[in-house]
Amino acid sequence: MPGRPGPDPMPGRSCGSLVIAAGFWDDQAMPDGQPADVTPGARLRPGGSGDPGSEPHGSRRFVTFLHGLGGSPLSWENQVAAMPAGFSARAPWLRGLRPGGTEPFSLPGAAADVLLHLQLEGVTAGALVGHSLGAMVALQIAVDAPGAVSRLVLVADQVRPPALVLRAQRLALSMIPARRFARSGISKDKMRAAMKAAGEYDAGGSLGSVSAPTLVVIGERDRANAPAARLLAEGIPQARLVTIAGAGHDVMSAAPGEFNALLWDFLAEDASGPGPAT
Repeated sequence: MPGRPGPDPMPGRSCGSLVIAAGFWDDQAMPDGQPADVTPGARLRPGGSGDPGSEPHGSRRFVTFLHGLGGSPLSWENQVAAMPAGFSARAPWLRGLRPGGTEPFSLPGAAADVLLHLQLEGVTAGALVGHSLGAMVALQIAVDAPGAVSRLVLVADQVRPPALVLRAQRLALSMIPARRFARSGISKDKMRAAMKAAGEYDAGGSLGSVSAPTLVVIGERDRANAPAARLLAEGIPQARLVTIAGAGHDVMSAAPGEFNALLWDFLAEDASGPGPAT
């Protein structure tokens, strides 16, 4: 779950080395004002190119980045900018949170949507990287379809969100003007509904079914999610926990250099190789 709303997501824009399509993996209409040169479903790669390239599908070198609540696909810009040669990546909007979309959010629905489109892409086993709510979705996919996940990275994830944390987040959300979200194309009502769905999540009994090598990352200052990080590392058979000093909830933005080195080293390892050092 998020510590705070992320940076303003701008649907359908190109930002530095990252090209994002507002209708990513969604066949509904694009929001008004989408630039004509942005292609829905473009694969992300350094240099800002949406060219699908020639990397073979069915490989752990196909990476799907899943944003948190209050974030957007652009939350992963620093990571995609640092992506090594030989990888390809996607950063979709979570189903139910896409600007202009009408579908309701649910964790199983968001997980099924990502899994479906991986199958349509011909990816038989790819890597998943999720932050906060996106990490919960990634974990759900790894539980529902273990064979479809070659490597799993869970950042600021939760196993069963504590009621006290949820109440604090609902209070914080209620104090943020809806116009702040509207400028970014995000519905405050959608965020509230997603927060409610996340509050009903409990993966405690399913962690043992995750078969992929897993990297659990937590910021040293993210105290609300630290207990869950320890549970994940203890409950997932091939999981390792890494704490990034000085970082809070948005680890990948607060410490991009350290996080990127950790992330891409982990994803580049052979499945049978050693896990990352803590």
